[in-house]
Amino acid sequence: MSKLVQIMRTLRSMPPLPDVASRILAIVRNPEYSIDGLVAVVRTDPALTTRILKLCNSSMSSRAPTRRHSPPKPSRTPSDPS
Repeated sequence: MSKLVQIMRTLRSMPPLPDVASRILAIVRNPEYSIDGLVAVVRTDPALTTRILKLCNSSMSSRAPTRRHSPPKPSRTPSDPS
């Protein structure tokens, strides 16, 4: 059985999506959707908004490299020319 067939069978056996999820999917299927429209729908579901914010703020989603050590300090200070 192909992977696609397995996915389709799993999707058919799942319970229906909440209204907010269905509305979000309808919005993002339109290639010209607006972020404002998407945000307006997400804002109607506090639990979803909380989950999205947690994901955005998690250290795992951070793309900034982590710094494990302080940069090396200069070994000596420059001498005064006078």
